[in-house]
Amino acid sequence: MIELQPNKTLPAHYHKEKIEIYYILKGQGRIITGEFKNREVLNQYAQNVEKGDTFSIKPNWVHKLLI
Repeated sequence: MIELQPNKTLPAHYHKEKIEIYYILKGQGRIITGEFKNREVLNQYAQNVEKGDTFSIKPNWVHKLLI
């Protein structure tokens, strides 16, 4: 479990294996994702998230969380 303080960011990163699951316990933020392929980030997508939201990140997907 990680906790981000207001106005903080979980820097962009990716995992080569396994799915990562997030559950927003409180507050709101924005998740930015994109597929990491051939050393490039493709198909970037941003979505607002808030308390109660759950989402998963597949392997080789870059993700960044802004609170």
